[in-house]
Amino acid sequence: MSELLARYREHACSVELWPARSPEQERRLDATLEVLRERPPAFVSVTYGAFGSNRERSLELLSRVREEGHEVLAHLAVAGHDEGELRRLLRDVSERGATGVLALRGDPPLNDASSTAPTKGRHALELVELARAETTLEVAVAVHPGGHPDASSRAEDLRFQAAKLARSDFGVTQFYFRHRELLELCTSLRRLGSRTPIVAGLLVPTSLRQLRRMGEMARVTLPSALVHALEGPQGRLVARHWVLELAEAAQRAGSAGVHLFSMNDPETTAWLLERLGPAVAVG
Repeated sequence: MSELLARYREHACSVELWPARSPEQERRLDATLEVLRERPPAFVSVTYGAFGSNRERSLELLSRVREEGHEVLAHLAVAGHDEGELRRLLRDVSERGATGVLALRGDPPLNDASSTAPTKGRHALELVELARAETTLEVAVAVHPGGHPDASSRAEDLRFQAAKLARSDFGVTQFYFRHRELLELCTSLRRLGSRTPIVAGLLVPTSLRQLRRMGEMARVTLPSALVHALEGPQGRLVARHWVLELAEAAQRAGSAGVHLFSMNDPETTAWLLERLGPAVAVG
């Protein structure tokens, strides 16, 4: 049994945080950490910028979150790093107290077209295997209910997701807005023989602009009803209830847990943590 997944038995959900880059972002991060002191999550994941663009801030936040008493799942990406750098990064997150690593492929920074660091032909599975060989960290991978944006076909994508899961302790989904997408993903993976637990990853959009921007980046299908709701005065409240229903449906369906992509939003994080109970099933 994964140590991180077992924590869903007593805690509402896990929460993703990202390093602050401005005084205003720092205030929001501080406020979100205060929420997590009052309502501790199962664990906290700490994001990692494209090509390691905020590597030091990520490591600093990891240490800070550990000092707060939370278990940490550290995001790491292969993009932009050779094997030696990945070994050092794995050592760094281990030494700073991470319990696990979320192995990602990663993408180059949107404003860094000149970068010559290797990306093509590299996959998260490379980091999964290295973490297994070099550390005792738990290993999680990202899975995509709507399919990976770069997959050549749905069948190929599912086979690769199953291969990643086979070498991992659990998967965390990309955010989605239709429960059937999670069900279809889990059913398809089971047909391929995958039994690795999957955690439902959820995002509460705070505006229509944000929803469209992030949906385009992740190539996530946006329900017209949610888009329409976000155009109205009660849009943020509707979005919260929409995602709460997704979380409760995922729990009923046997999701290993619920992981909130918090966007360092203290109000929404507190709202959801107040309403979610421990997961129905683990593993």
